[in-house]
Amino acid sequence: MDLPLDVGGCLNLEQFPINLYIIPRLVQAVVTSACMVCIYLLIRRLLGQAIALYTIIILLLEPFFLAYQRFITTDALQADFAILAVLLFLLYLQKDGKRKFVLASGVFLGLATAAKITALFLLPAVAIIIGLIELGIWQEAFLSRGWKQQLRGFRLWLATILVTFILIFPAMWVSPGYVLDRIRDGVLQESDRGFLFFLGQLTHSPGILFYPLVLVYRLSPILQVGLVATSLVLLIPKLRRWQKNIPAIAAIALIAVWVILILSASDNKIDRYINLCLPMLAILAAVGWLEIIAGVTVWLNKLSVSMEKSRKWGCLMIFALQLVLVFPYHPHYLTYYNPLFGGAVGSPKYIYDWSRGGFGTSRPMVEPVSQCEGN
Repeated sequence: MDLPLDVGGCLNLEQFPINLYIIPRLVQAVVTSACMVCIYLLIRRLLGQAIALYTIIILLLEPFFLAYQRFITTDALQADFAILAVLLFLLYLQKDGKRKFVLASGVFLGLATAAKITALFLLPAVAIIIGLIELGIWQEAFLSRGWKQQLRGFRLWLATILVTFILIFPAMWVSPGYVLDRIRDGVLQESDRGFLFFLGQLTHSPGILFYPLVLVYRLSPILQVGLVATSLVLLIPKLRRWQKNIPAIAAIALIAVWVILILSASDNKIDRYINLCLPMLAILAAVGWLEIIAGVTVWLNKLSVSMEKSRKWGCLMIFALQLVLVFPYHPHYLTYYNPLFGGAVGSPKYIYDWSRGGFGTSRPMVEPVSQCEGN
């Protein structure tokens, strides 16, 4: 039997021009930059300039988020488009919300769905928010339009998502059944990944602890501290009274928690799936840090420190801390693990699959089609 003379022949590797890798990354960089600007503008309109600024600083220097924004992957586009859709829909639900917001939200969620079908996990959460508004909750910020009008708006949103999805998939124009079958087959294939490596053993289903541990080990301490502070604000009525944007913040928190719960319910778990809710977590962390800074400012009132000055110094502090955390991993941000829990050495001890380089995976990153198979 003749054997290949080199490793390339054995692995049957295809050679592609380097431009085929560079051009898509440049395009994705432009798209990501534009999305970050839009995210800032929408958060500023929904929650205020301070929260918008803190969110962008936290998000752009969050190692796990930054890692996938640099990859040619659908996870990054899904996260960017999905948060734009959420913010636009919340603006539509506000008392002065206009129909153009629901149309724009539908377009972006259609793009997010085209990037990755799991973006549709947002739909039930948004439906729950609409239901809570009509039941009399959060009406100080969101408009109660009545069930019929809310249903019309929701159906318009769904129709816009569907039309956008169809328009950007030419195959849907000719054979929608074939495309839907391929999507279904892809989801089933993705779900049937075999054994996963988790907590030191092979398992078919890592269980509900998987994503909480991902949030512990993969997120930065800055993001985690902000999330803890926001959780206290939302859970303690005395703290909640001082926050003017509680309804919108609670709605964003509900969507993020819903996504994590849905992901946890699935047997197929991979750490990168949390990219869908990372921008929402960054918004919540920004709220938490502003509350921390406000509390410190009140405590320092004897020194006549103004709130505006405190926020500026806090912004610089968060930027510096995030930069210190992320810089050692440049440009390989995916190697980041929370230093408070052992870093890259200690954190993966029980939940890391060395064959692939990530949580809960069992297959190598490159799966060669070997000509030497069976020899």
